[in-house]
Order: sequence, then C-alpha cells, then structure tokens
Amino acid sequence: MDVETLVAELGDLAAGGSFEGGSSVAQRRHFQRLVRGLGDRRVRVVEIGFNAGAGSAAFLTATDAVEVVAFDLGVHEYVAPCSAHLSDRFGDRFSLVLGDSRETLPAFAAERGAWADLVLVDGGHTEEVARSDVEWGSRAAMAEALIVVDDLLPQAPWGWRSSASGTTSSSAASSSGRRSGARWRATTTRTPTTTPPCLARTGAGVSRSVPDGATVWLTGLSGAGKTTIGDALVPALAATGARAVLLDGDRLRRGLSRDLGFSPADRAEQARRTAQLAALLAGDGLVAVVALVSPLRADRAAARTAHVAAGVPFLEVWVRTSLRECERRDPKGLYARARAGELTGLTGVDAPYEPPCAAELVVATEEESAARAAARIAQAVRSAASSLA
Repeated sequence: MDVETLVAELGDLAAGGSFEGGSSVAQRRHFQRLVRGLGDRRVRVVEIGFNAGAGSAAFLTATDAVEVVAFDLGVHEYVAPCSAHLSDRFGDRFSLVLGDSRETLPAFAAERGAWADLVLVDGGHTEEVARSDVEWGSRAAMAEALIVVDDLLPQAPWGWRSSASGTTSSSAASSSGRRSGARWRATTTRTPTTTPPCLARTGAGVSRSVPDGATVWLTGLSGAGKTTIGDALVPALAATGARAVLLDGDRLRRGLSRDLGFSPADRAEQARRTAQLAALLAGDGLVAVVALVSPLRADRAAARTAHVAAGVPFLEVWVRTSLRECERRDPKGLYARARAGELTGLTGVDAPYEPPCAAELVVATEEESAARAAARIAQAVRSAASSLA
C-alpha cells in the first residue's frame, strides 16, 4: 500500500485529519529510506511517540519485512482507532504499548534487551522525557542500530547543541545517529558529527564511583516523602557518574501494575514485579531507585532475595515519617478519605505498616531535607561500591 494513502486513512480516523503534530511527506520518505538502507532483511523498529500513526505507517509500508513496536501515552481519542487500523492492515507486524514512556520503555528494554534495528524518538519534548526516551531507546537497540531523534535538535531550548565547529541549523527537523560500542553519535543536516553530552556512555570521560548496578528501595507510609527523595536522588547519583532511574509506585500502577488493586495479595505482587524489574535494571548497570510503600517485611525481604540471586546490591531505606505528619501533608487526600470512611485498607490507618528491622539507612523527613537525604543515600551507594571493589 502507498504510504500517503494509508496516512490519509489515518487522518480521516483522527477527527477528519485534525490531530496534534504529524509528519511531513518529506519526513515519511526519509523514514522509508532509512529502513530500506538497512538491507533486505527483517527490520525491527521502536517508535516512541505514535500519535496518529503516520511514522509507523511510513516504516510498515517501506518493506514487507518491517516490524514496529510503538509507544504512546494514549491521551488522544484518535490513538486507539488509528492503532487498530494499523493492526488490521499489518497484523502482528505492528503493536502499540500505552503508558508513560518513562515506565513502559524501561520495562520493554528490560524484557526484550537489545531488540531494535531502528529507534525513532519523537515522544515528549521536555528535557526529562526526551533524555529518558533516548537513554531507554538506546538500551532497546541492537549494536549499530540507527537512532532517529525528531523535533529535538535544535528546537528544544535545552537542546543538544553541537560541540564541533559550526552551529546546528535551525531548519534541521530530525537527527540520525548510530549506536557504536560505548558511544552514540548524532548528526543533523548541516552539523558536523558530534556526541550529545547526555548520550555519552559509561567510560566516556566520566569517572565512576558507584557500582555497576544497585537498587535503592525507599519504603514508608503514603506521604512520607519517598518520591520526593527519589526525585532528588536520581540527579545526585548522576553527579557521581551513575545512570539512575526512578521506579515510582504510583506511576507503575498506571502501567506495569495497572491490573492490581490494594489487597494484601496485590500489594505483594506489586512489590514482586517492581523487585524483578529493579533487579534487571541493576543487573544491566543502572541504579534503580524504588519508591514504594511496600508495607510488609516479607515482601521487602523477597525483594532483597531477588537481588541477592541476581548478584546486585540492595539498599533498603526507611523513609521514617510519623503518621501524624503524613496525615498533615496528605498530598493525595487519602487520609482524609480514610478518616471519612470513604476509603478502606489504607496503610497506617486500617492496614499495617511493618517498619524495617535492619534497613541500610533511615531518613527522618521531619528532621532532614530531601536534598540532604539524597546526598546521604548517594554516599551509601558509593560505600557499597567501595565494599565491592
């Protein structure tokens, strides 16, 4: 099928052709040339940012040997009918993963490993999301895979500017690069080859003082400050040369664990899934920062056992905050609902929380700032590195 005919059909499904963003004819032809340039063989594509499917359509119609796994938040109503249309046309050559790519892409990379021959990064364009997408897209890519970064160079105000002579052309709409060994290289239409600073791999001018991988497990009541500390810890670890990712319980429940409730069995399963994902990431050289209530000692012990079996360090951190203070903060309104009888099974109110007996670190948030706590935890991770050296 001709790609432009297919794109027109997708446009009709997307509210009569009116949808957010979209690729140009020139871009779609460029995508097809990239796929065909990979040779007469099966080509696996990861597309981050499906939208209405024009990019996927370009890849799938380039050759009959292309397989596409697309990622999208799914917030627009047209995503579902457009993805269904491609599934009808191409069967199991196309699949769509819904959810925040900061959660779904790490899970995909952990499950599939180096899978893709081409990765298109065209999802969220904030610095946090784009850097995450490029990093995790790289981890889902084969050696020598082609990486295409669209609409990020140089338009983003934080953009990855060229460090070579010359300037990045403001007319360049996309950037292509190849994964080779320990580095990524990116080019634009008028820019000399350069290595974007956020894409330099371990060993590329960064002195590492952390273990190859580890998990920091933040446990505590709802509202204790686990996510706040986790958000501060990731950049604190990055400053030491570590690659870290935050696995937040609330975010995981919107994706990886969206089928789970809050029964004891479901809580145990949530902890088990998170532990397995964290162990995989840590085993692959990252520091997994887990922010999860995980109220029962048995579930946390099982998480530790999974890491021992994987041969990676596990640091349990008790984020100790009084129930009174958690109720005062109540960022999600859970305690107010529980006290009003509108919510049952809330940890600390009518469901138990079992404090750790031998946590590697205790953070008293009523006495210590998140930044200071993050610095202490980062130091504990460095100490773990020293003990393993």
